[in-house]
Amino acid sequence: MLLKELLPNICDEMQSIDIVDVTCDSRKVKKGFAFVCINGFSSDGHDFAKSAVEAGAAVIIAEK
Repeated sequence: MLLKELLPNICDEMQSIDIVDVTCDSRKVKKGFAFVCINGFSSDGHDFAKSAVEAGAAVIIAEK
């Protein structure tokens, strides 16, 4: 699916990014995934954004 299907108001230059799957677990990220950073009770997903990119995430969705 295209990123614009998940986030219809995303900027034009990012709309055509192809997303294979979505996860908030950086250990499950593979090439083409969207990684969603969630601030949890025991950890903050933002701390794992770099790992997700290194694993092949096509996009990081974050609030920070």
